[in-house]
Amino acid sequence: MSRGAPSPWSLSVGSQEDRDFDGAIKLLETTAGQFVDLTHAELETLGLFGIRLVVLRTRSGRDLRLEPFKPYSPAYAEVRRRKPRQVSPPDLAMIGTMLGSMEPEVVGKEVHVVFNDPLQALKALTHNAPITSPVKQREFLGIEHPAELEACSEVILDALGSRLK
Repeated sequence: MSRGAPSPWSLSVGSQEDRDFDGAIKLLETTAGQFVDLTHAELETLGLFGIRLVVLRTRSGRDLRLEPFKPYSPAYAEVRRRKPRQVSPPDLAMIGTMLGSMEPEVVGKEVHVVFNDPLQALKALTHNAPITSPVKQREFLGIEHPAELEACSEVILDALGSRLK
């Protein structure tokens, strides 16, 4: 998965990070005698699933490697406590607008996850890869952990399997 700017990030079908899936597709292509492309709807479903993984993981206080986020600064934790909002673990959700502004965008054989609001994209970038921001880095955009990649593979295999019914 790509790192850096959060808009867009991609779930690439058959990427190097998911060689088992790539091998399964090659076997399916050989057996079926034709190339298998995911439809626009199947890619969109994969994108929505990826967004759900990111949101659920982020709200549980974990980064894209499933490591715990660094704690909020004491001053910001106090602001959240007064709202009242969750302080620990950090969940990057004051009201949910940033995480809720992600949507899938199908481009060719890939689905990108984009932000439908430039301000929310900037907020995500500030968390994901701060350059001069006082915000602690909390990489949450993307899917890298093998368990999450496997879950995405299952979505793809389910889509392909439903074609055979």
